[in-house]
Amino acid sequence: MEPIEIILADDHEIFRKGLEVTISRIPYIKSVIHAASGKEAVEKLEANPQVKIIVMDIRMPEMDGIEATTHIRKTNQEVKILGLSMMDDRANIVNMFKAGANGYLLKNTNKLELLEAFQNMLAGKNYYAKDVAEVFLLKEFSNSTTLKKKHITNDITTREEDILRLICQQYSTREISEILCLSEKTIEGHRKKLLDKTHSRNIAGLVWYALENGIIKEAKG
Repeated sequence: MEPIEIILADDHEIFRKGLEVTISRIPYIKSVIHAASGKEAVEKLEANPQVKIIVMDIRMPEMDGIEATTHIRKTNQEVKILGLSMMDDRANIVNMFKAGANGYLLKNTNKLELLEAFQNMLAGKNYYAKDVAEVFLLKEFSNSTTLKKKHITNDITTREEDILRLICQQYSTREISEILCLSEKTIEGHRKKLLDKTHSRNIAGLVWYALENGIIKEAKG
Protein backbone atom coordinates (compact mmCIF):
# COMPACT_ATOMS: atom_id res chain seq x y z
CA MET A 1 0.00 0.00 0.00
CA GLU A 2 1.27 3.47 -0.88
CA PRO A 3 2.00 5.85 2.01
CA ILE A 4 -0.95 8.08 2.88
CA GLU A 5 -1.59 11.22 4.90
CA ILE A 6 -4.41 11.62 7.38
CA ILE A 7 -6.01 14.44 9.33
CA LEU A 8 -6.63 13.93 13.04
CA ALA A 9 -9.39 16.28 14.21
CA ASP A 10 -10.05 16.55 17.96
CA ASP A 11 -10.19 19.53 20.30
CA HIS A 12 -8.09 17.81 22.98
CA GLU A 13 -4.40 18.15 22.17
CA ILE A 14 -3.35 15.44 24.62
CA PHE A 15 -5.73 12.97 23.00
CA ARG A 16 -4.52 13.92 19.51
CA LYS A 17 -0.89 13.39 20.47
CA GLY A 18 -1.65 10.06 22.09
CA LEU A 19 -3.63 8.84 19.10
CA GLU A 20 -0.93 10.06 16.74
CA VAL A 21 1.57 7.80 18.49
CA THR A 22 -0.72 4.84 17.82
CA ILE A 23 -1.48 5.84 14.23
CA SER A 24 2.18 6.48 13.42
CA ARG A 25 2.93 2.82 14.11
CA ILE A 26 0.87 1.82 11.08
CA PRO A 27 3.47 1.27 8.33
CA TYR A 28 1.71 3.08 5.46
CA ILE A 29 0.89 6.26 7.40
CA LYS A 30 3.17 8.94 5.96
CA SER A 31 2.14 11.85 8.17
CA VAL A 32 -0.57 13.02 10.57
CA ILE A 33 -2.00 16.53 10.23
CA HIS A 34 -3.60 17.96 13.38
CA ALA A 35 -6.85 19.95 13.57
CA ALA A 36 -8.38 21.28 16.80
CA SER A 37 -11.91 21.82 15.45
CA GLY A 38 -14.22 20.78 12.65
CA LYS A 39 -13.62 24.12 10.95
CA GLU A 40 -9.88 23.58 11.04
CA ALA A 41 -10.30 20.04 9.68
CA VAL A 42 -12.17 21.46 6.68
CA GLU A 43 -9.46 24.05 6.14
CA LYS A 44 -6.65 21.50 6.48
CA LEU A 45 -8.32 19.23 3.92
CA GLU A 46 -8.70 22.11 1.48
CA ALA A 47 -5.00 22.90 1.91
CA ASN A 48 -4.01 19.22 1.69
CA PRO A 49 -6.31 17.56 -0.88
CA GLN A 50 -4.03 14.51 -1.00
CA VAL A 51 -5.26 13.42 2.44
CA LYS A 52 -6.97 10.02 2.27
CA ILE A 53 -8.50 9.70 5.76
CA ILE A 54 -9.89 12.09 8.36
CA VAL A 55 -10.25 10.82 11.93
CA MET A 56 -13.02 13.12 13.14
CA ASP A 57 -14.16 13.66 16.72
CA ILE A 58 -17.90 14.28 16.85
CA ARG A 59 -17.91 16.86 19.64
CA MET A 60 -15.72 19.87 18.83
CA PRO A 61 -16.02 23.67 19.10
CA GLU A 62 -16.68 26.09 16.22
CA MET A 63 -17.85 23.32 13.91
CA ASP A 64 -18.51 19.84 15.28
CA GLY A 65 -17.65 16.63 13.47
CA ILE A 66 -21.14 16.22 12.02
CA GLU A 67 -21.17 19.74 10.58
CA ALA A 68 -17.64 19.34 9.26
CA THR A 69 -18.48 16.03 7.60
CA THR A 70 -21.60 17.53 6.01
CA HIS A 71 -19.54 20.45 4.69
CA ILE A 72 -16.81 18.18 3.32
CA ARG A 73 -19.25 15.90 1.54
CA LYS A 74 -20.63 18.80 -0.48
CA THR A 75 -17.41 18.89 -2.50
CA ASN A 76 -15.43 15.78 -1.62
CA GLN A 77 -16.76 12.23 -1.85
CA GLU A 78 -13.35 10.57 -1.97
CA VAL A 79 -11.78 11.24 1.43
CA LYS A 80 -12.66 8.63 4.04
CA ILE A 81 -14.07 9.99 7.29
CA LEU A 82 -13.81 7.95 10.49
CA GLY A 83 -15.93 9.31 13.34
CA LEU A 84 -14.84 9.08 16.97
CA SER A 85 -17.22 9.04 19.91
CA MET A 86 -17.91 7.81 23.39
CA MET A 87 -20.17 4.77 23.74
CA ASP A 88 -23.24 6.78 24.80
CA ASP A 89 -23.20 9.19 21.82
CA ARG A 90 -25.88 7.24 19.95
CA ALA A 91 -27.77 10.13 18.38
CA ASN A 92 -24.55 11.81 17.31
CA ILE A 93 -23.23 8.60 15.75
CA VAL A 94 -26.40 8.22 13.68
CA ASN A 95 -26.14 11.82 12.53
CA MET A 96 -22.46 11.34 11.74
CA PHE A 97 -23.28 8.53 9.34
CA LYS A 98 -26.12 10.49 7.80
CA ALA A 99 -23.64 13.30 7.18
CA GLY A 100 -21.43 10.95 5.19
CA ALA A 101 -18.97 9.24 7.53
CA ASN A 102 -17.49 5.92 6.44
CA GLY A 103 -17.12 4.45 9.90
CA TYR A 104 -16.78 5.07 13.61
CA LEU A 105 -14.65 3.94 16.51
CA LEU A 106 -14.81 4.48 20.22
CA LYS A 107 -12.12 6.65 21.77
CA ASN A 108 -10.60 3.69 23.58
CA THR A 109 -9.63 2.09 20.28
CA ASN A 110 -6.30 0.34 19.70
CA LYS A 111 -3.83 0.00 16.86
CA LEU A 112 -5.31 -3.22 15.49
CA GLU A 113 -8.82 -1.79 15.29
CA LEU A 114 -7.54 1.43 13.71
CA LEU A 115 -5.65 -0.62 11.15
CA GLU A 116 -8.74 -2.67 10.36
CA ALA A 117 -10.88 0.46 10.09
CA PHE A 118 -8.42 2.17 7.74
CA GLN A 119 -8.06 -0.89 5.52
CA ASN A 120 -11.81 -1.39 5.22
CA MET A 121 -12.53 2.24 4.43
CA LEU A 122 -9.74 2.46 1.86
CA ALA A 123 -11.24 -0.65 0.25
CA GLY A 124 -14.59 1.12 -0.05
CA LYS A 125 -16.33 -0.50 2.93
CA ASN A 126 -17.90 1.02 6.01
CA TYR A 127 -16.44 0.17 9.42
CA TYR A 128 -18.14 -0.03 12.82
CA ALA A 129 -16.57 -0.47 16.26
CA LYS A 130 -16.83 -4.17 17.04
CA ASP A 131 -17.87 -3.91 20.68
CA VAL A 132 -21.05 -1.93 20.19
CA ALA A 133 -21.95 -1.73 16.50
CA GLU A 134 -24.53 -4.48 16.24
CA VAL A 135 -26.14 -3.79 19.61
CA PHE A 136 -26.26 -0.05 18.96
CA LEU A 137 -27.67 -0.13 15.45
CA LEU A 138 -30.15 -2.92 16.06
CA LYS A 139 -31.49 -1.17 19.17
CA GLU A 140 -31.89 2.10 17.29
CA PHE A 141 -33.61 0.61 14.25
CA SER A 142 -35.26 -2.66 15.37
CA ASN A 143 -38.78 -1.18 15.21
CA SER A 144 -38.25 0.15 11.69
CA THR A 145 -40.86 0.08 8.94
CA THR A 146 -40.81 0.28 5.18
CA LEU A 147 -40.07 3.51 3.34
CA LYS A 148 -40.03 4.40 -0.33
CA LYS A 149 -36.86 3.15 -2.02
CA LYS A 150 -34.17 5.73 -2.73
CA HIS A 151 -31.07 4.30 -4.42
CA ILE A 152 -31.00 0.59 -3.74
CA THR A 153 -28.68 -1.33 -6.01
CA ASN A 154 -30.50 -3.24 -8.73
CA ASP A 155 -28.52 -6.33 -7.75
CA ILE A 156 -30.64 -6.84 -4.64
CA THR A 157 -33.67 -9.00 -5.37
CA THR A 158 -37.12 -8.59 -3.86
CA ARG A 159 -36.55 -11.75 -1.83
CA GLU A 160 -33.24 -10.45 -0.50
CA GLU A 161 -34.89 -7.17 0.40
CA ASP A 162 -37.55 -9.06 2.38
CA ILE A 163 -34.83 -10.98 4.21
CA LEU A 164 -32.87 -7.80 4.86
CA ARG A 165 -35.92 -6.20 6.42
CA LEU A 166 -36.42 -9.20 8.71
CA ILE A 167 -32.74 -9.22 9.67
CA CYS A 168 -33.09 -5.58 10.70
CA GLN A 169 -36.01 -6.57 12.92
CA GLN A 170 -33.70 -9.02 14.73
CA TYR A 171 -35.28 -12.23 13.45
CA SER A 172 -32.93 -15.22 13.56
CA THR A 173 -32.10 -17.36 10.54
CA ARG A 174 -34.46 -20.03 11.83
CA GLU A 175 -37.31 -17.56 12.35
CA ILE A 176 -36.82 -16.03 8.89
CA SER A 177 -36.86 -19.49 7.32
CA GLU A 178 -40.18 -20.23 9.02
CA ILE A 179 -41.71 -16.88 8.04
CA LEU A 180 -40.70 -17.20 4.37
CA CYS A 181 -41.07 -21.00 4.16
CA LEU A 182 -37.47 -21.42 3.04
CA SER A 183 -34.68 -23.60 4.39
CA GLU A 184 -32.19 -22.19 6.87
CA LYS A 185 -29.44 -22.96 4.35
CA THR A 186 -31.20 -20.81 1.75
CA ILE A 187 -31.56 -17.94 4.22
CA GLU A 188 -27.86 -18.15 5.11
CA GLY A 189 -27.03 -18.05 1.42
CA HIS A 190 -29.10 -14.89 0.96
CA ARG A 191 -27.49 -13.36 4.05
CA LYS A 192 -24.01 -13.91 2.62
CA LYS A 193 -25.08 -12.42 -0.72
CA LEU A 194 -26.47 -9.37 1.06
CA LEU A 195 -23.20 -8.82 2.91
CA ASP A 196 -21.33 -9.02 -0.38
CA LYS A 197 -23.71 -6.85 -2.41
CA THR A 198 -23.90 -4.11 0.23
CA HIS A 199 -20.17 -4.23 0.99
CA SER A 200 -20.99 -4.84 4.65
CA ARG A 201 -18.78 -6.56 7.23
CA ASN A 202 -21.55 -7.58 9.62
CA ILE A 203 -25.20 -7.23 10.57
CA ALA A 204 -24.61 -3.64 11.66
CA GLY A 205 -23.51 -2.84 8.13
CA LEU A 206 -26.68 -4.38 6.71
CA VAL A 207 -28.82 -2.37 9.11
CA TRP A 208 -27.10 0.85 8.14
CA TYR A 209 -27.42 0.05 4.43
CA ALA A 210 -31.13 -0.61 4.86
CA LEU A 211 -31.58 2.66 6.74
CA GLU A 212 -29.55 4.67 4.23
CA ASN A 213 -31.46 3.26 1.26
CA GLY A 214 -34.94 3.68 2.68
CA ILE A 215 -35.68 -0.01 3.24
CA ILE A 216 -36.24 0.80 6.92
CA LYS A 217 -36.49 4.02 8.87
CA GLU A 218 -35.19 5.07 12.27
CA ALA A 219 -37.40 4.07 15.16
CA LYS A 220 -38.94 7.00 17.05
CA GLY A 221 -38.92 7.47 20.78
